[in-house]
Amino acid sequence: MMADKGPDRQTATVATMQSGSVRSRARLPDDPDSRNRQVIVLKRRYAALLGNFLDSGEEEVLLEVYRLGRTAVVEELGLLATAEMHQNALAELLEDGTIQRDAKETFRLAGTVLSELLSAYEMSCRGYREASTAMRHLNEMLEDEVRRVAHAIHDGAGQYLACVHLSLYAVGKHTAEAGKEELRHAHELLDELEKDLRHVSHELRPRVLENTGLKGAVEFLVDSVRQRTGLDIEIQDSLSARPAGVVETALYRCIQELLNNITKHAHASHVGIFLKEHGDLILCEVRDDGVGFDAGEVVLRGGGRQLGFLGIEERIAVLGGEVTIDSAPGSGTRVKIQVPK
Repeated sequence: MMADKGPDRQTATVATMQSGSVRSRARLPDDPDSRNRQVIVLKRRYAALLGNFLDSGEEEVLLEVYRLGRTAVVEELGLLATAEMHQNALAELLEDGTIQRDAKETFRLAGTVLSELLSAYEMSCRGYREASTAMRHLNEMLEDEVRRVAHAIHDGAGQYLACVHLSLYAVGKHTAEAGKEELRHAHELLDELEKDLRHVSHELRPRVLENTGLKGAVEFLVDSVRQRTGLDIEIQDSLSARPAGVVETALYRCIQELLNNITKHAHASHVGIFLKEHGDLILCEVRDDGVGFDAGEVVLRGGGRQLGFLGIEERIAVLGGEVTIDSAPGSGTRVKIQVPK
């Protein structure tokens, strides 16, 4: 049985669907006093800039507003909280009665300031979309190269090994009985090499992924891991149809990396892989009953690089998906992935 989520478990979300950020983050309690001080400073600074622009209309003030907006993005002040900050600042100025303009002009200028404030968020989202597009293209190029290398290993190296076998058989016809034992040993080594190359080829790019889809590829991968490690692995796949090619590849690579993590680090005895649909989303969950780890510590402080979570995050983020890591020392690990179909 997988360990239930207890009060000491940490959950880290490493890619979000809507925030426009692929920076790893953990759902850990911030320092409330420090957070409140930062927000108060931002609000006071914005209220002063808004009042200044309503009074003077100077363009230099808008530049300062944009810089403050960038600070709000860096400090992860949400979009709704930013809009509320503007609303409250404008309400206070109107209540004070210090604005010497008519209401129509006041709201027009206030709208200009708000647009400048939110432009930092627009630039951030645009940069994220461009980075996601570039990352997706890079992943596609890497997959094409992996496919080429896998086929070269499977077909090219296989042909060379077959030629070596034939050459050894030819040599054996003219070899004394004492030397034939060495030739038989050479054949056995070549067979082992061929087996290893075939395994590497399938690990790089299983043809079953192209031929039968994600379900067949995961089953093939799991069989390989079972034979190699003796690990008890359960698969539950209730997908009604094959996902898009890029989604299949991304999920397969994530499951492959997670199984690699488990065999190397988790010391688990049981693993569960679950694939299902929920509305317009495909949900993938990989659980193990291993030693677990501090999810927030690993993800936030770079441990995710060693455990492969960075690569998982990047693959899923460019598809607009989300990865959640739920783990604690001694309580196993649960990784949830969701991506649009």
